[in-house]
Amino acid sequence: HLEARGMGSFEGTPLGAATESIHRIDARDRAEGPPATEDGTPNESVKDLAARCQQMVSIMETLASGVDVVVVAADSDLLSVWQAAIAGAPLEGHQVFSLAPGEVRPLEYEIQYVQADGGPAPCVLAPMPLEPSSQSDSRAAAAEQPSEKW
Repeated sequence: HLEARGMGSFEGTPLGAATESIHRIDARDRAEGPPATEDGTPNESVKDLAARCQQMVSIMETLASGVDVVVVAADSDLLSVWQAAIAGAPLEGHQVFSLAPGEVRPLEYEIQYVQADGGPAPCVLAPMPLEPSSQSDSRAAAAEQPSEKW
């Protein structure tokens, strides 16, 4: 679940330009991925990354309940999408939470169980106060906008 994001036709191009192009696509539509290729290279949207994060969190909660976990990922997008989801920020703006190469950041949340219409209590991630990268105040302000969950 922690593989680098599938960059589609941007695979093999200079990373800076590819990342910039992909983030423009992300901001436009979280369900749109980078352009596809004919060789089968994955082209993942933000929505795809959020699904992988959700699967990863589910596995971690099952295997490591009640303990601290260190997560190391191959690129920043997976972690920034995860942090945006936890913070309740728009997934299209996940870049607000981008990590620098080698950056370590604590990400804390707690699980709350809520009863919905008398049925079984679903597990809901409750956002805790998080600080995005200190790259700019405008990026931090963007993270405060409400978002549709996962």
